[in-house]
Amino acid sequence: MIKRVLYVCPLAHLTGHPPFECTKETRIMKEHGLDVELLTFCGVHEGFEVKVRETKVMRDNLLFRTMRKRFVLQWLLRTFEYASTIVKACMIADDRPIYLRDAEPFPHLVHIINVVAKKRWTVSSTGGLYTTGKDISGVYKFLLGLTGVNLKFWYKLCKDKIRYSVQNPQTKALMYKHLGVEAAVVPLGHKMLEKANKTEARKKLCINSDDKVLLILGANHSGKDTETVIKSMRDVDGVVLIHAGPSIQSAGKNPLDLVRKCQVEKNVIVLDRQIGNEEKKVLFGVADWAVLSYNKSFASTTSMLWEAAAFEIPVIASSGNELEELVKQYNLGLMFEAEDSGSLRFAIEKAKNLNGWTIENCKEFIEAYSEDKWFQKTLNLLK
Repeated sequence: MIKRVLYVCPLAHLTGHPPFECTKETRIMKEHGLDVELLTFCGVHEGFEVKVRETKVMRDNLLFRTMRKRFVLQWLLRTFEYASTIVKACMIADDRPIYLRDAEPFPHLVHIINVVAKKRWTVSSTGGLYTTGKDISGVYKFLLGLTGVNLKFWYKLCKDKIRYSVQNPQTKALMYKHLGVEAAVVPLGHKMLEKANKTEARKKLCINSDDKVLLILGANHSGKDTETVIKSMRDVDGVVLIHAGPSIQSAGKNPLDLVRKCQVEKNVIVLDRQIGNEEKKVLFGVADWAVLSYNKSFASTTSMLWEAAAFEIPVIASSGNELEELVKQYNLGLMFEAEDSGSLRFAIEKAKNLNGWTIENCKEFIEAYSEDKWFQKTLNLLK
C-alpha cells in the first residue's frame, strides 16, 4: 500500500495552472492520509498556500527573472528548470513513487533521465503541445530534435516504470498518436467552494450592482480565444467583462492590446496579474457568468469549468470537444459557436435576461468529478 509520495512540479513558480494544481493535489493527497513531499524548482507562485512540506532545487534570483522575460532565454531556462527538478527528484525519491505534475513541455526528458535512474513515475499530462487539433507544434519538434530521437523510442525503454494520466479521452488518443503513450484517463477533481458576498465584492471593484458581470479567469494560451470575447463587447450594454490573469509568460494575445484594438475600455476591466485563491473568491462573488472561449481545434480539458461549478457560477462556453459535452450533459450554462463573436453576443444578450441558474446542476457536476474520485484513480496509478 502506498503511504509516501514525492510530488514534483518543476513549473510551480510560473503563472497559470501549475501552482494551483500542485497545491490543490498535494492537499488532497495529504487529506487522504499520504505522506507527501512537494518538490519544486524554486518555490510556488505567491497567492497559493502549500500545506505539505516543500523542497526546492534552488532559490529564484534576478538572472532567472530576467531570462523569463525573453522568449528564447525563457525556453533555455525552462529546459534547465525542468531537467534539474527531475534529476533532483531521482536523487531524493528513495523508494517513493514520483508524481510529476505536467509532462509538458519536455516529456522526453523524464524518459531519458529515467533510463539511468529507473524510478517509478506517474506523469500527468494536459496535452498542451498536441491537443490543438493540428500537427505537433514546431516548438515540440525542435525539442525532440535536440535529443536526436523520437519519444516513442524512449517510451518503449521506460514504459514499465512510467505511467501517464490525462484528463480526457481526446487527449488520450492524441498522446498515443503523437507519442506512442498509453495513458489512463483521470479527470480533474474538485470540491464546492464559498465565494465572496456579491454586494461587498462589487463595491470593492466599483462595479454597478445593476450590471451583468462576465468573468474570464487565467492566463492566455494558444488554445484560448480571448479576442472573440473582447470583440463581442463592442455593442453590448449593461454588461461588464473582467479579464483576470497575467499576460507575462502568456502564450496568447495580450488582453490589454485587444481591449485597445476593439475600443471597449469602458466595459472591460483587465486585471493583469496572477490571481491567488483569496482574490478568486472575490471575482467569482462579483461574476454572474464565466466565459469559456476556446479555438475550434482545442481538445484539452478546460479547468475553468470545474472552477465555475465549484463557485456555483454558470458558464457561457464555446462549442467543441469535451467542453460542449460536459456543459450540455450537466446543464451548466449557455453555448455559442467557437470563434464567432456574433454568436457569443447573442448568448450574452440571452444571459442578461436570465435571473438565476440551478445551483444543483453545479453540485451534481462537482460530485461526479470529486476530489475523492481523482485521488482514488491517481492512487491506483501510483501503486
